[in-house]
Amino acid sequence: MNISIRILVILIGTVMLSAAMAATGEDEAPIEIIALAENGDVEAQYDLCALYGQGEVVAQDDAEAEKWCRKAADQGHAGAQCRLGIMYGYGRGVPEDYVMAAYWLRKSAEKGFELAQHLLGHSYSSGAGVPQDDVEAVKWYRRAAEQGYADSEYYLAVSYHYGMSVPQSNEASWEWYRKAAEHGHAIAQAHVGAMYADGFGVLRDDAEAVTWFRRAAEQGFPPAQFLLGQAYTRGTGVEVDYAQAVSWYREAAEQGDASAQAALGGMYLLGLGVPQDDVESVRWTRMAAEQGFADAQQVLGAAYDEGIGVEQDYALAVKWYRKAAEQGQPYAQSDLGIMYAEGLGVPQDRAEAAIWHRKAAEQDIAGAQARLGKAYALGLGVQPDDAEALKWYRKAAEQGDASAQCNLGVMYVQGRGVSQDDVAALMWFELAVKRGATCARWNADQIAQRMTPAQVAEAETMAREWVEAHPAMVDVFLEVTEQPPKAEVLASGICVHEGEEFFYDQPQSATGYAHFVSELVITEPTSTVPLEKGIRFGFKWQVTGLPSTFNLTYRVEHPLITRPDGTQLRSSDEPMIHESINGTFVGTDCYMLREDYELVPGEWAMSVLMDGVTVAKQTYQVVRSK
Repeated sequence: MNISIRILVILIGTVMLSAAMAATGEDEAPIEIIALAENGDVEAQYDLCALYGQGEVVAQDDAEAEKWCRKAADQGHAGAQCRLGIMYGYGRGVPEDYVMAAYWLRKSAEKGFELAQHLLGHSYSSGAGVPQDDVEAVKWYRRAAEQGYADSEYYLAVSYHYGMSVPQSNEASWEWYRKAAEHGHAIAQAHVGAMYADGFGVLRDDAEAVTWFRRAAEQGFPPAQFLLGQAYTRGTGVEVDYAQAVSWYREAAEQGDASAQAALGGMYLLGLGVPQDDVESVRWTRMAAEQGFADAQQVLGAAYDEGIGVEQDYALAVKWYRKAAEQGQPYAQSDLGIMYAEGLGVPQDRAEAAIWHRKAAEQDIAGAQARLGKAYALGLGVQPDDAEALKWYRKAAEQGDASAQCNLGVMYVQGRGVSQDDVAALMWFELAVKRGATCARWNADQIAQRMTPAQVAEAETMAREWVEAHPAMVDVFLEVTEQPPKAEVLASGICVHEGEEFFYDQPQSATGYAHFVSELVITEPTSTVPLEKGIRFGFKWQVTGLPSTFNLTYRVEHPLITRPDGTQLRSSDEPMIHESINGTFVGTDCYMLREDYELVPGEWAMSVLMDGVTVAKQTYQVVRSK
């Protein structure tokens, strides 16, 4: 039978039995009823139809039910005609036959029997036994709805909501949803709650939304139970009560509702309303993920990525990130981009990383926009393009991303992709400082030294006006680690490059520019470097215990170098913002002797600093070849 009919069939309830009936044996039809039925009493015939059909008082017997239903139906009994139509639809006591089902439903419906009218509407909607006809379906739904039949009221509401064979009308949709809800229709009650919560077709009223969610939830409707749990979690329409939230999430989750399973997993992860339990969090999250719920798949990927509640497994992290990403989940797309960029669980592929970062960036994920901007600025998996870098940095910066704000400031300082503008640069540096970017503080101080007081004041005014226009970003969240970061040098010596490379302006360096190489490898461990043009030397280092985004400064110290323009330097600093993977960052930094005036023998040193503190340092003796 057509699934829509199967789901919505409502069997007619049994009639009240007389005291004499109650005294009859449970496997025997009451003698009085049988006698009346055999004498042609239509109500008695219908009663026997119902009793045999439902197996109450007498043993269930579809053949007997069909016999008595047909006798009553042939006498024009609307209830019997409806029941006989249902029996044809199910193939109970008769061969399954949608045409005959619709035939008997129509006879009953034309007598005003609301269940038959509703089911006939479904027949036309699905084309079961009759030509598919949405207009005819709405006609029969309306007839049943006008008699107060809740299921038809609900379907009529849906028709007006989406403009299906009736003019779309929020007002009419609201009217019928409300009527169905007041008649106890759980799905309609949840819809009414959602309309109050969203202010759709009615003034927003969170308390009224909760009232309707609760009515549907108490009928066991899982989506309403989830929404009621969400209200208790957020404190919308009720006081925040995590224990109540967990209770309702669990009710829905145990019925298989994926949204509730994911939410319950989140409550265990955070220890809200239940003891914190990473393993239980993963258990519920996995249930939702295996149903294809994208948000849960992303969270499960993160659990494997970070080893929360499961053994860390980058390959499984990639598997779940990909499942969610392919459904368009933006955070999973961003996470998958990071895995490709870092070569975690998949071979490193910066081009593939850029593809996924773009997908997430186009859905306004600030971190992905910042990483895509960096890819264009440094040519990581894409052709270097300052205009594109500027575009994506700006999008992320406007969302308050500190790394993007700092890098956007650098673009303005260097005039890359935009006209050089110290005032705009200082504005973005100051905003990044408010978001906790310490490298931005260094940049701001450096650039302010060459600006007039009026320019500095203008930049500060611009930064203040930006904050006022973005009130949601006033509260600054700084991630704090429990212990200070720990660093170690993994290798040091002569370097070779194996990846993409390009040059960019770096005014404070010995040469006035910097050389970026995507892949560097230490090939010859040593602290003694021959003074040769084109040679690279440096070290590979690792820092653990980091927040997800952190600031550091690269420092190179060397003997006195004099540029062709007469500028003399003994050191240079380059602040940067990076992202850690599970609190760890591994970097390889090498210096290349490229210009004749750099060929100065003596002690050279390379350092990595965080918040002004040196966390890793290596020294080298650069000596003339014999």
